[in-house]
Amino acid sequence: MFAGIDRLLGNDLVHENVVGLRRDVREHLVPQLTYVWDAHMRRQPQPWYRKANDAWYVTLEEDQILLCHGYDQRDAAYVEYYRLMASRGERSLPGSPREILTLNQLRDKYLDHHKDIRSAPSTLKNLRWCLGSLCKLHGHLPVNSLKTSHVEAWVAAHPNWNQTTEFKVKTDVISLFRWAKKSKLIKRNPLKGLKKPAPLSRGESCVITPEQHQKLCEKARPLFRDFLVALYESGARPGEVARVTAADFDEPNRCWRLTAHKTRRKRGKDRVIYLTPALVELTKLLAAKHPTGPLFRNSRGNPWDHRTIGYTMKRLAARCGLGRTICYGYRHAFATDALERGVPDTHVAELLGHDSTQMVHRHYAHLSSKTKALRDALGKTRECQSGS
Repeated sequence: MFAGIDRLLGNDLVHENVVGLRRDVREHLVPQLTYVWDAHMRRQPQPWYRKANDAWYVTLEEDQILLCHGYDQRDAAYVEYYRLMASRGERSLPGSPREILTLNQLRDKYLDHHKDIRSAPSTLKNLRWCLGSLCKLHGHLPVNSLKTSHVEAWVAAHPNWNQTTEFKVKTDVISLFRWAKKSKLIKRNPLKGLKKPAPLSRGESCVITPEQHQKLCEKARPLFRDFLVALYESGARPGEVARVTAADFDEPNRCWRLTAHKTRRKRGKDRVIYLTPALVELTKLLAAKHPTGPLFRNSRGNPWDHRTIGYTMKRLAARCGLGRTICYGYRHAFATDALERGVPDTHVAELLGHDSTQMVHRHYAHLSSKTKALRDALGKTRECQSGS
């Protein structure tokens, strides 16, 4: 390969002044020159015939382009192929140094895009962390020379990441390259085919039972106890409860209406959280106490955020002698209890703020934790069979 790079150094593709800096080029520009050499030696695409369609095609940058129909039209296919290549300017060498885009540069463009579309601050924060971690290892590489093996090596360098974290970071990286191809910053997606593991359900092993909820409430301080009661009664996301204000309280309809929420961009409508009588009374008390700003606050008068919620819950669970316990466990318990009591899954999905029942069955139907209900169902089945 280096012999080929040396030949490129004498070519017009590289500025003549670079020739005198060959040692520095080897040290600092090998990735860029490697990409140029690969592009120079890359085999040009050729027309090919598909019998099923009786048509000639050519594959350019992962796209199959129809040239003409008819097996005996090979010459016409090549004529169309040469016309297409000339119009695309494929005679010039792709990947010349001035066109090389590094991963660092692509990351910056992607973050600027998210700023332009006003993505949520939490989304920007997660992207900065994820892509920043990847760029520490491979940021100097040209984008088109990146391979799935680079991403796998990056993930392997973080053995503390669990299956869900791996799923999330790979999803962010895949989204980056899909956006780059859609924006025509790259001609092909070098990470096409990158495999992601299935994410672990966040609360499958952390469903909070009524007995555990009672223990937590007994040990919790009053302000956090109100927060736990709201989670238990509503099945809402912890972040939704944390941002509820008096203005969101629709007393005649006994619900909270959130205009800003996690799925606002996707659903395009308010998130309606229906309230039990106990939660209606609690909301009235807190609305009178906090007519402006969030209703649920900590001892310092600040709104609860994901860090303070997680830290407080961890300490509280330890005082109660419980294992790993997260606030999302209330949401999973709410959904599972509703399904077990025969509430239609469409109603459960609406109560949880989902558009379909798919998420309900994928993440919340933890029947494995309801062994008594399963044994009763098995007993009824065997009774019916023996009776018949």
